[in-house]
Amino acid sequence: MKIIIIIFLTIFYGLTLYGVSPYTTKFQDLLSTYKNIHPYIGFENKRYTRRLIPYDYIHNSYKKVRTIESLGPTTLLGELSKIDVHLTMDIGADFSRSIFYMPSMYLMVSRNFYPHWSTSIKPFITVSSKFDLGVNTEPTADLSLYDAGIETIFFTRILISMRTRSVNDVNGFTFMLMPSVIDSDSYNANTPHWYLPRIENQPGFRAGLIGNYYEVSYSQGFWEDSIPLAALVKFNFEYFEVSALYQNNSKSSLSPDDFDFSQHLFQVSSAGKIPLLDEKLWINLLLEYTLKVDVAHYIRNEIGIEYSVFNIAIRPMFYLPYSSDNNVNKDNSLFLLEYTAYIKYNQFTFGFQGSTDERYYLMGKIVF
Repeated sequence: MKIIIIIFLTIFYGLTLYGVSPYTTKFQDLLSTYKNIHPYIGFENKRYTRRLIPYDYIHNSYKKVRTIESLGPTTLLGELSKIDVHLTMDIGADFSRSIFYMPSMYLMVSRNFYPHWSTSIKPFITVSSKFDLGVNTEPTADLSLYDAGIETIFFTRILISMRTRSVNDVNGFTFMLMPSVIDSDSYNANTPHWYLPRIENQPGFRAGLIGNYYEVSYSQGFWEDSIPLAALVKFNFEYFEVSALYQNNSKSSLSPDDFDFSQHLFQVSSAGKIPLLDEKLWINLLLEYTLKVDVAHYIRNEIGIEYSVFNIAIRPMFYLPYSSDNNVNKDNSLFLLEYTAYIKYNQFTFGFQGSTDERYYLMGKIVF
């Protein structure tokens, strides 16, 4: 027993002396050099390349690049400057239905706290709104809480997020003026059947690994009669992004019961930008395949050209019934082509979008 105590005290005092020695500083400098050698080794502290496929701040988890904070006295203006505000809004006219409307608006407010250099804690809240002003129809409007929670990243990579919309959702990114993904509470009989509804999300958690170039996570919600879950793998680089998603929902995503959607969903998606003429001209490409078991195969393709502020793009979409005896949407067309032309000034976009099923829109968009 005495030998064990002597060994313990020797190790303890040895570590104590080492801790106050000048070699500790050298070791910390070496560790700092190691963690900065490569973004895939050690602790991540910054992204080394651009990201040309933008974040979806509203629906996805993301890592914020930490800036060096001033050591001066704290002021109200300084604290307010650390609050992040993100807005996504579409507003315009739908000529096919003769309405002026805002199909979606999301406003998120968050603040990142750094109790340790390796850890970030982000409380956030997101509200959503929409309205319709139609001819000979009752105006409708809605304002509601969309999402809220706390997202934490430990040791710059370990993601743990508790939020009211917990489950990772289908890919809503697009090079077009308007997306082809609709919130489940907005999906109705007038929505084109080529479009995908978001899952009926529930409060729960997300957990996994998140880096500056990837995310591997599992998410699950909990409610009385609905336990949606999803597994996501995503890689993003400078010019392109790829992702794979599995979703399961024990309850139909839509109401009323006339809409019967599968419990199982598989989706693979890729998007990229090809630079030409010293990055003055861009070719934008997106290819996505989604399977809703016992319902249909959905194929979305986008091809666009971007020069300065001018953009043109087309979106061929295919809806292929899961089987020949499938009764869901069996009378609907299999192919849809959408086309758009718009001008984009940083966060502001304005343009026209049409489709072969005779829908025509004049829309403005704000994203930041």
